[in-house]
Amino acid sequence: MSKHIFSSDEPAGEYVLEFWRRLTTEDRQGRAQLRRAPDLTGIVITPVYQSFLHGLRPALAGDGSASKTLNSETGRLAAAAVAGALAQVKTHVPLERAYGSTTAVLMAQRKKESDAPQISELRFRRMLQAADLESFYAMLRRTLPLLSGSVDVPVLANDIWLWGDRFRGDRQRRQWAYDYYAELPSRQQAG
Repeated sequence: MSKHIFSSDEPAGEYVLEFWRRLTTEDRQGRAQLRRAPDLTGIVITPVYQSFLHGLRPALAGDGSASKTLNSETGRLAAAAVAGALAQVKTHVPLERAYGSTTAVLMAQRKKESDAPQISELRFRRMLQAADLESFYAMLRRTLPLLSGSVDVPVLANDIWLWGDRFRGDRQRRQWAYDYYAELPSRQQAG
């Protein structure tokens, strides 16, 4: 599994968690701007994103690779996707599994009222097949409400960041598949 750049005990993880907290408690206008943005370009032109990007630079300074990525168009779009996704999150729910956990674990968990996973296998496979970060973000934006807006904020940020990385994106897709399908049987048998 790729390194967790946004781990909650790393500066970047602490930063995204604090940014999310500000969005949900203090900066409702900024949150609304991000939620209304139709795509990544719409996010990039918001003042709240520019503020997020400005604060993210020093948080990533200790990680040379991530800091370098942030200076590229791909990195800035990944940061836009992170900011946009965080505006959709209602509740931070830390994942319990310490090894290789991704947001896909939450997607595979059973709905309260049935044995079906939170996110259907068909929707999940479509997300894995997203051609680019813009397509992935559009699908993720529609998927987060199906999770009741409850995710692990630093893990989600890490997932998006790696998804947009041209060198690590395929590995991230595979890790999502491993995590989703590993969680799926245990939840179906637990009922």
